[in-house]
Amino acid sequence: MGGELVPGSAAAFVAAAVLAASIGSVAFTLTSAKISMPLRVKIATKAVQTKSPRWKWLAELFACPFCVSHWLAFAAVGVYRPWLVEANISASLLPDWIGWVFNFLATCTAMTVAAMVAVWIIKKALLMDAPPAKTPEPPAPTRPYGRVPEGNIR
Repeated sequence: MGGELVPGSAAAFVAAAVLAASIGSVAFTLTSAKISMPLRVKIATKAVQTKSPRWKWLAELFACPFCVSHWLAFAAVGVYRPWLVEANISASLLPDWIGWVFNFLATCTAMTVAAMVAVWIIKKALLMDAPPAKTPEPPAPTRPYGRVPEGNIR
């Protein structure tokens, strides 16, 4: 059996689901986990020091798990090709590469959405373990005419 997945098959959907969950985990790890904090700090420091648009873009990318999941989904679909749809346009007047582009973009969209859901689930799961935030105390009542003067008031 070859490594090629049949477009739209159950195996392709399972492969896409596993890849999407992996992409979500990697995206969360790169952008939010403590283990990758030195990498994010180094990139952000380089962006501030060099003022290069490339480093600024990279620093902004590593601050957003959803943005990272898009790029990882593009790479995973390009490498593994778990086509979820198949565009049969060979009989039409359009060239064959347009069908490939459609398959690529449709699969990337589905995997990106699934990866974003995975990131959202991971974030929600981690927030459930976090201690509840303290509620701020209400401000002290004030007089309708501004500040109360110091000293005894009769």
